This record gives sequence, structure tokens and C-alpha cells, in this order.
Amino acid sequence: MQGDLTHAAEKKLSNAFEKATKAGVTSVILDFTRVEYINSAGMSIIISMLTSAQNSKQEISACSLSKHFQKIFDMVGLLKYIRHYATLDDALTAVI
Repeated sequence: MQGDLTHAAEKKLSNAFEKATKAGVTSVILDFTRVEYINSAGMSIIISMLTSAQNSKQEISACSLSKHFQKIFDMVGLLKYIRHYATLDDALTAVI
């Protein structure tokens, strides 16, 4: 992902997640290295993906959340359901 995670990103992210699900992917890593901004619509997209993943027995992880994004994820309660890793390499090592 890159740029802003807003309503404008919903179709692209949803399509990518659906494609991964249909391909049988069981672990999805959301890389926030290049995400600059997340609004409520962006959080809603992540929550929808998480709900869908739980229903499909998939696991969603996140990596490279800034301190600010970590705080938001914690306030919303997402860190209870999404594992967070410092880097993409850490996330890949954990899910492989």
C-alpha cells in the first residue's frame, strides 16, 4: 500500500484481498511502510478485511506501522486481532 488509505483505496484493496482469498492465501501482510494517512474510511476497509479474513480462516498481519498508526490501531482495538511487526522481513519470517 502507498499514499492515503481512504475511501478512494477501497476498491483496489478489496479486489487485491479477494484475489488473494480466491487463490487460497491464508496469511495476508499489510505493509504500511509507504502509507501516509489513514482516515475513518480507511480504518473501515481494514476492519472489513479483518472480518472477512476471520470468516475465511485467514490471518492478517501488519508491518511498519508508524507510532501514530500504532496508537490509532490500539485505540480502535485492531491490535487485538492483527499482529504487528516492525518490518516486512519480520512479518514474512513469522508467517512462513
